[in-house]
Amino acid sequence: MDWIEIGITLSDPFLEEPISAVLFELGACGVYIDLEKSLLKGYLPKKLIDSFTKSRLKDTLERISSIFSLQKVPFFYIKPAEQIDWVREWKKFFKPIEVTNLLTVIPSWESEKDINTKYVIKIDPGPAFGTAQHPTTQLCLRLLESFKEKESILDIGTGTGILAIYAAILGIKKIFAIDIDPVALRWADHNLNLNRVKDKIVLSSKRVNNICDKFSIVVANLLLDELKEVISFIPAILKGVFIVSGILRDQVYELRDMLEKYGLIIKKSLFQEEWVAVVCEKQ
Repeated sequence: MDWIEIGITLSDPFLEEPISAVLFELGACGVYIDLEKSLLKGYLPKKLIDSFTKSRLKDTLERISSIFSLQKVPFFYIKPAEQIDWVREWKKFFKPIEVTNLLTVIPSWESEKDINTKYVIKIDPGPAFGTAQHPTTQLCLRLLESFKEKESILDIGTGTGILAIYAAILGIKKIFAIDIDPVALRWADHNLNLNRVKDKIVLSSKRVNNICDKFSIVVANLLLDELKEVISFIPAILKGVFIVSGILRDQVYELRDMLEKYGLIIKKSLFQEEWVAVVCEKQ
């Protein structure tokens, strides 16, 4: 199969997540950061590129520039891709990380023998978000440890499945993980098998508005615009705490106002770099 490379400049580290989302929406099967050139690169099958790809990408980057008040719209290029050894590339950028005193997240190709924490999660990242390298994932994992006594959890936008996997490891009994991206669900299923927790987690392509059960924990590691699409459905399915991340520090006040509109009050905030995670309860 012929492949196309799309490169987009990263003027600030916080752009990694939204620009990665843009590339995956276009159909990218993998992304990585070229640190020397401050580029985020995505790779797509050539058959997905049409005459409108360039204009769609330009419009999307202009919207991102407006949302994040960037001085310049990120530069991008589209060109035929060189042959890439994906496993080798992932090994360059995905290293074991000790997230908490209890948890280390490692790539699927690493050994557990030298890990000193009580818990280990193995992740094969594929094209899904959630390797614990990003601060928002780390914040959510840290917060989950505070609520391990809860009986149930809904993971919205599960990605690699990492949050649902840790919930299972911590002993939460009822775990429902949803994602509207079928590729993400396939990789999440793969990671559930890697960590031997597939029998403890229900994966689903259901949207939040089709969820009928109530959960002790609802977790959503989403960008603010994505959160706006699901927030109105949260009170009806929440009977405990709502953990939210994917939010920048300067978006906290907008987030607070949006949560309060639906009767959700921030009880705790955690910050890491320019990102924040909050714990909410119903008023």
